[in-house]
Amino acid sequence: MRVAALSVSAVAGALIGGAATYLTFGTSTHVADPTGFALTASSPTGDAPSSAAATAPMSAPLPTAERLAVYAYVSESTEAEELEFLIQRTAALPISHRRTFELDALLMRLAELDVRRAVRFARTLRLETERLVPLFQSWAERDADAALQELRRLDNAVAVREISLALLDVLGDDERALAQVEAVLAPSQIPAFRQDAAVRLASRDPFRALQRAVALDDSASRTLAASRIATEWAEHDPAAALALADTITDEAVRRSFRTAVLTEWARIDPDAVFAHLRAGRYTGDVTENLTVFSSLAPANPEAVLELAEELPGEMRRVVLQLALLAMAERDPYAAIARLDAMPSRRDRDQLLPAIAQAFAQRDPDGALEWAKSLQQSSPNVLMSVINGIATVDPHRAIDLILDESFGAAQPSMLPMLVVTSTLAGQRDSARIAAIADRLVASGNVDAVNQIGTLMSSWSRSDPDAALEWLLRNAERAGRQAITQVAFQLATDDPVAAAGIIDRLPPDFQGDWLRSVAGGYAQYDAHAAATWILQYEGRPGFTESLAAIAPALAQVDPGAAARMIERLDGWYSTLAAAQVAASWAVSDPMAAANWAMQLADTTMRSTALSSVVGSWASQDLDGAQRWVLSRPRGETRDQALHRLLPMTVARDSEIDTRLLDAFSNDAMRQNAVMSAAVTLAGRDREAARRLVDQHVTNPQIREQAYAMLDRAGVNVGRSGVTIGVVAPGISTATPGIILP
Repeated sequence: MRVAALSVSAVAGALIGGAATYLTFGTSTHVADPTGFALTASSPTGDAPSSAAATAPMSAPLPTAERLAVYAYVSESTEAEELEFLIQRTAALPISHRRTFELDALLMRLAELDVRRAVRFARTLRLETERLVPLFQSWAERDADAALQELRRLDNAVAVREISLALLDVLGDDERALAQVEAVLAPSQIPAFRQDAAVRLASRDPFRALQRAVALDDSASRTLAASRIATEWAEHDPAAALALADTITDEAVRRSFRTAVLTEWARIDPDAVFAHLRAGRYTGDVTENLTVFSSLAPANPEAVLELAEELPGEMRRVVLQLALLAMAERDPYAAIARLDAMPSRRDRDQLLPAIAQAFAQRDPDGALEWAKSLQQSSPNVLMSVINGIATVDPHRAIDLILDESFGAAQPSMLPMLVVTSTLAGQRDSARIAAIADRLVASGNVDAVNQIGTLMSSWSRSDPDAALEWLLRNAERAGRQAITQVAFQLATDDPVAAAGIIDRLPPDFQGDWLRSVAGGYAQYDAHAAATWILQYEGRPGFTESLAAIAPALAQVDPGAAARMIERLDGWYSTLAAAQVAASWAVSDPMAAANWAMQLADTTMRSTALSSVVGSWASQDLDGAQRWVLSRPRGETRDQALHRLLPMTVARDSEIDTRLLDAFSNDAMRQNAVMSAAVTLAGRDREAARRLVDQHVTNPQIREQAYAMLDRAGVNVGRSGVTIGVVAPGISTATPGIILP
C-alpha cells in the first residue's frame, strides 16, 4: 500500500527560503518572502486576475521554488472557508499548469482539515475527475468505507471508473480490494472495472495481470483485456510475452494476445519480428499473420514481399497486396515494376487497382497516363486512379468521372463519395452547385443517381445553399436528393424543415414528409409525434409514423406502442420490431409482455424476436430464463432461434437446455446452423463440431456448410480454405481489392 498524496504540511516543511515569489489564487496576489507569507491584496469581489500566468492558455510547469512556496502558503491556511474561497477562485482560471498545481495544493490542504468537505466542495464546483482522485485516495487511507460510500453517490460513470481504479493503490490490488470497490458499483460497471483492474497490473506484474484477465467471466472482456495487456507487455519484453501465450487455454484469448504482442513488437522493432517470421514461427492463424504483416509492410515492403511467397492461398495474395501498396506509397514505379514481374496474371490483375490508387495520390498525371496505356484498360484500375486523384484534387476527379472519352473503360460513380466528402469539407458551395448542375444536365443516369450523395454532404456543410439549389431543381435532382436533404435539415432544425414541404412539387412532398419525420424524431420524438398528426391522410403519413415510433420508444415506449395501432401492413411489422427492441433496453419484461399481446401473428413473432435480441445483448441469462419460462410452441421456438446464436457467441458451445426446449426439430437445426455461422469467424473447428453434432438433416447440413463457405471457412470434405480480410481493411477501403 502506498501513500496517496504527500501532506501539504510535510512539503511545506521542506521550504528553506529563497527569493520573493508571487503566487496567484483567483484574484488575490500573495507575496512570498524568506520570512513568511502574507495576503497583500484580496477581495471576494475583485476584478480580473492580476497575474499574467493566470490568463495564459497553458503556462510552463512551475519551478521548484514556486511549488514549494505554494505549499508553504497553503499549509498556513487553517480555515476551511478561506480555502474554499481560494479554491473557487482558482478553479475559475483558464486551464494551465499553475492552476492545476495550486488547485491540487488547496484541495489537499482542505482535505487535511476535513476530507469529506473537500470532496463534496470539489464536486459542487464540477472539477475535473483528476482533481477528485487524490482526495478520494486520501480519504480511503483514513476511512475506506466512508470514501467508498461517497463514491456510490457519484453519477458520472467515467469519474466512478477512474476513481475506483485509483483506490486500488490505497486499498491494495488484490481480490479483497476488488471486492470492496465492487460492493459500491452498479452491476453494469463491474465487468469494465474488473477488466481495467487487470490491465493496470500489466506495467508492474504482467504475469499476474494476464492471470486476472483470463479469469474474467465474459469472453469478450477476457479477449480485450488480454490484448491490452499484451500491448503493454510487448513494449518491455515481447519475447517473454510470446513465450507465455501458449499457456493460455482459451483459443480466442490466446489468438488475440499473440496478435497484440506481435503487432506492438512490429511497431517497436520490425527487424526482430522479421527474424521471428523467417524462422518459420507462423501460428497458422490467418487474422494474426495478416495483422502482423499489415504492421510490417510500411517498415520494409521488400521483406514482406519475400515472406509472402511462403504463405498459402489467399493469405499470400492479400499480404502481397499489403506490401505492394506500402511500396507504391513510397515509389509507385518500383511497385509497378514488381507487379509486372509477377508470373501469375491473376495476381497482377487483382493487385493492379490497389497500386493504381496509391500511384494517383503521388503522381496524378503519371497514374492517369499509365492507366490509359494498359493493353486492356480496366474500369477498376481507372476508377482506383480517380479515387486516388479525388483525395488530392476532387474537382479534377469530377471532370474525369463525367468524361465520356474513356469508352469501355469509363469509370463508375463510386469515386463520387470521396469527391463530395472532400468538397463539403471545403465549404465551396459555388463549386458544389456547379457540379450538381453538371450532374443533372449530363443525361447520365449513374451521374444523376449520385446527386443524393452530393446533397447529403452539401446540406451538412452549407444547408441554406443546398436547400435553395434543391428547391430550384427538385424534379431534376430526384427522390434520393430530396430525402437526403430533408433528413439532414430536420436533424438540425426540424421546425424549419417541416415548413418547407409546401414549396416542393406535389409528387415529392411525401418523400420530404417521411424524411423530415425521421430527422425530427431524432431531435424531439414527442414533438415529432404531435407534429405528424396534422398530415394524416397525405402521402407519406404512414411511413412517417413508422419512422417516428422507434425514436419515441426510447423515451416513451407506451406512446410508441399506441402509435403503432394506427399502422398496418409491412410498416406495422417493421415498426413493432423496432419499438420492441428500443423498449427492451429500458424494460425488457414490459416489452416482452407487450409483444406477446400483439394480435397479428407476424407482428408478434417479429417483435418478440427483437425483444429477445435486445434483452440478451444486455442480460443473456435473464433473457434465457424468460424464454424458457414460455409455453412450448412456435412462438417460443422463434425466440429460441434468436437466442441460441447469441449464447454460442458468448460461451462457444451449445446450451443443451435451449436445444431441448425447441418443439420443432427443423427449427432447432436451423438455429444450430445460425449459431455455427456466428461462431465460425472466431473458431472454425468449433463451428464444424456444432454442425456435425447437432445437425442431422442432410439438407440443412449441406446448407450449413455452404453458409460457412460464404463466411470464409470451408468445412467440407476437401479441407479448410481461408478467405479472410486483414483487420482494418474492408471491401469498402479504396486500394484494397478482396476476393
